[in-house]
Amino acid sequence: MSKVIAVEKIDDWLDTLNETHRIFAPFKPGGATRFEGYQRGKELDLERFAVSSPKEAFFPATETIFNFKLGKENVSETVVSLESQVKNQNQIVFGARCCDAKGLATFDTVFSGSGYQDPYFKKKRNTTLLITIACHQPANTCFCTSVGGGPADPKGADILLTSLDDKYLAQTFSTKAKTLLAGSFFTDATQKDLKEAKDKNEAARQKLKTFSVERVSQKLTKIFESEYWNEKAAKCLSCGACTYTCPTCYCFNLTDEGKSTGERVRTWDSCMFPQFTLEASGHNPRPKKDHRLRNRVNHKFSYFPTQHRMLSCVGCGRCIRHCPVSVDIREIVRGVQEV
Repeated sequence: MSKVIAVEKIDDWLDTLNETHRIFAPFKPGGATRFEGYQRGKELDLERFAVSSPKEAFFPATETIFNFKLGKENVSETVVSLESQVKNQNQIVFGARCCDAKGLATFDTVFSGSGYQDPYFKKKRNTTLLITIACHQPANTCFCTSVGGGPADPKGADILLTSLDDKYLAQTFSTKAKTLLAGSFFTDATQKDLKEAKDKNEAARQKLKTFSVERVSQKLTKIFESEYWNEKAAKCLSCGACTYTCPTCYCFNLTDEGKSTGERVRTWDSCMFPQFTLEASGHNPRPKKDHRLRNRVNHKFSYFPTQHRMLSCVGCGRCIRHCPVSVDIREIVRGVQEV
């Protein structure tokens, strides 16, 4: 199904959807565009690339797993699982980029694949629709076409929006999404609309410089002990900005907070932190930042593809854009093939 909606009707459409769905959309409350809960009057930003990815709609930065109460001798007397309290409220992630939608495939594989089934993630994922928007002005840090994606790739999206100046073309890619395009906000798309969208999307694709990652996995294995990693990690600050803004990073920590009563909390963690692999014995198998950078690149381009037959990088470029010292994963991957 292909429909069009006028730009000035977007807010009214979202108001209507907000009556039956919880909506996450890109806003710029303090100048930086971020995904937040929808509220009429907030400045919706569909032009700039959001600092954060929408993964927090499925995998919150901080999430309580259960509450507990300790009895005699600190033995757990009562554990109240919050799994059943995860709301089955329908969600919509609106205005995500195509790379963000593709990135959720990593989470689907890890959190609801054939192995571990995470009930907190699955409940949110199963009740969420993704409305993505095609990129017509890719940033100079984007490289989605190098990792199998594209600025208008519909993979993972329920609805893809394409800007046609004063209106948007809305195309559905799932049965359940068709009901969202009903009503007076939309009119049928014409062949002219479809051709204009196709031309714009192809023009955006041509703006991206593509490089090959075909044999990176094999080369990473060969240079595991190379001094290359020390050279590339020299300026890294181990701040974790790359992993926190990444739409495919899923590492987390579990902590118990409270004394006689408390809660177990799951929070985002980062493999770039020095303490990430620190063991109780005091041994740390990745004590240096070059070890940690090597692990991150290997995970994206070797370990994950070997195990799951898919890259764990979607080329969004957030790790490049938000690194305070300009560590560029594209440069690292291209360099791997030349070592």
